[in-house]
Amino acid sequence: ITVDNESINLIGVENWSLRFQKYGDLSKAYKGLDKDQFKLLLSHNPSHWNKEVIKKFKDIDLTLSGHTHGLQYGIEVGDFRWSPSKLAYDQWADLYKIENQYIIFIKNLYFREKKFHIFMKRLRFQETRKY
Repeated sequence: ITVDNESINLIGVENWSLRFQKYGDLSKAYKGLDKDQFKLLLSHNPSHWNKEVIKKFKDIDLTLSGHTHGLQYGIEVGDFRWSPSKLAYDQWADLYKIENQYIIFIKNLYFREKKFHIFMKRLRFQETRKY
């Protein structure tokens, strides 16, 4: 995508998972990209980031993800945060960083095309979880 002489690479893959079928082929989607441009990956399942993206594709700058099928509810009280998603995913809400790579995990519970945040605050981009 190029706007006003500034460009980014937009990459998208279907589901890539350890527990479910792998439809996404990041190697195929990545082929032919400009190595010097910002790379934004849309990946359905956040486990893809841990298992492949940060290990094999170290120049993908940002991944957007949000797969938990209804486990995106939880409790936030002060600094305490808990969700059933935490049992299945290392990243389950907000912005995370490992070295120079980021993932934003969108937390919404979908019900008949309506978005709900049950006991959870909306994502604030200034928050960063490091580990």
